[in-house]
Amino acid sequence: MIALSEPFMTLNHAILHPTESEGWRRAIERELNTLTEFGTWRFVPKPEGCVPIDTRFVFAKKYDLDGKLEKYKARLVVRGFRQEYGVNFFESFAPTPGSATLRLFLASVCQYDLECHQIDACNAFAQSRLKEEVYVKLPANVECPDVE
Repeated sequence: MIALSEPFMTLNHAILHPTESEGWRRAIERELNTLTEFGTWRFVPKPEGCVPIDTRFVFAKKYDLDGKLEKYKARLVVRGFRQEYGVNFFESFAPTPGSATLRLFLASVCQYDLECHQIDACNAFAQSRLKEEVYVKLPANVECPDVE
């Protein structure tokens, strides 16, 4: 499968596209449902004085090996560059091995004639727990459930 990012496409371009709007709408709905099912967020009233962080969608099309469109993909991303260190985040890192660690691991697999398998965790980033409360707001024109 090959996923190609769309040239910078706004939410309005996607949902108003003359021939692809339905595919993009389904992708947006699928992304929001996944984030809700994983418990990534919950909808709450905005606390007084809180400045929520903006979000936006990044769009891509996924093609099969024959070049046929397989599905539309929409990923909701938080514009984290708007966060303030010491206010709404206190550390930032990606738990990935360094290149030397990866080479050592693969050399060990070869030396001991082990099998190595790759896995993909669906929306892994959305399943991690944060220590801080982070308030975000959905892009304009994206509906969220009613908040009591």
